[in-house]
Amino acid sequence: MKGLLLTAGVRNDYGQAGTNSYNQVSPRVGLVQKLNKNISLKLLYSTALRAPGLKEVQLNNETLSREPDLRLKDLKAEKINSFETALIIQKRNILSSITVFHNTTSNTLDGTRVLDNNIFINSDSIYNAAGIELEFKYATKYGVKGFANYAFALVTENKWSLNAVPIQSDVPSQKVNLGILYDWNTQNKLTTALVTRWVKGFRVANNLLPNPEGFFLIDFNSKYQITTKLGCEFQVRNILNNQFKLPKDGIIDIPMPDRTFNFSLNFNL
Repeated sequence: MKGLLLTAGVRNDYGQAGTNSYNQVSPRVGLVQKLNKNISLKLLYSTALRAPGLKEVQLNNETLSREPDLRLKDLKAEKINSFETALIIQKRNILSSITVFHNTTSNTLDGTRVLDNNIFINSDSIYNAAGIELEFKYATKYGVKGFANYAFALVTENKWSLNAVPIQSDVPSQKVNLGILYDWNTQNKLTTALVTRWVKGFRVANNLLPNPEGFFLIDFNSKYQITTKLGCEFQVRNILNNQFKLPKDGIIDIPMPDRTFNFSLNFNL
């Protein structure tokens, strides 16, 4: 098929730590179909694993040494399956894309407590993460560049559904980033940027708790390259001096800084 690019690969992982072992073959396939000179369609499928590390294995071994009558199953590697599809549109100085993704994770290495001891086990649940990302970038011949992106994601246990209770707290439900950068016709010696961040709210892994509210921020940044080795930077964080807190375990708890000013000199040897 004209305009089709295929990339494929396979990886085999084997590992052993004491009685804990894993062996998995992980294929990956990528397809990019150029629909015309400006539009491409991308399809990706991949599998991967996260093996038990020294932290998980040693913690379980320490617990078994203190509790000789305790029986723990050998730890297996987490298995991750990912699927992603994207529509990419590129025309002159404009690049935009729409990406939809879905990931499943099984044999998740979960920390828990048994007999007042911290241990790790492989969860019987399958975790589903799905979402959508929109991205837009542009550049003009007058030194102005800009970007915008939007993201929505939800992680649920077993069956994925928009109405399901999320399994992770403190994750943004929706977020938008907007930014504009200007080069003062100085070949990047002097650049100025304005970036805004908006978070609608945060998810809570407990339907008895209200969803924490989000926030809106505007940041300013300007850089000047004095010489090839010396440069300076001026930043203003939270220009509007908005007062907000980030959630911890689904409860508003962590206060974020008020408006701050930063100036720095950078020297490269």
